Amino acid sequence: MNKTTKKEFNPSQADSPKAERTVNKKLLKQTLFTVAYYNVLGYYPTSFFIWKNLIDIKGEGTKASLTETLIGLKELKAKNKIEDKNGMYGIVQSRKSVMSKVANYKKNIHQEYIYKQQIQKNK
Repeated sequence: MNKTTKKEFNPSQADSPKAERTVNKKLLKQTLFTVAYYNVLGYYPTSFFIWKNLIDIKGEGTKASLTETLIGLKELKAKNKIEDKNGMYGIVQSRKSVMSKVANYKKNIHQEYIYKQQIQKNK
C-alpha cells in the first residue's frame, strides 16, 4: 500500500522565503474584485472565504492556491487597497462608509428610544 501524504497548509508559508513574493496582476484583480463584491453586499470576507469564492472576472475558470491568495492579499494591503480587521478584509473606503452607517444606525436607535419614552409620558 502506498501512503500518499497530503500536503498540509501552513499559514506561515506566505511569509517563507520560498514563497513567490509577487502574484500576477490577474490574480490581484480577481482578489480585489472579490473583496469589493462582498463588501458591497455588506459582508467582510476572510482570506479562506476569498480563496474559496474567488471571482473570475472573465470566466476563464483559473484557480489559485491558498498561498497565492494570501500573498495577493498581503500585496493589496501593502498598496493600501484593502485592509483587514480581525481577519476580515474590506476595501479601504468602504470601512469609512460602514463606520458612518453604524454611527447613523446608533443615532437612529437612540432617537427612537427617546421618541418612545416621550409617547409613554404623554399617555
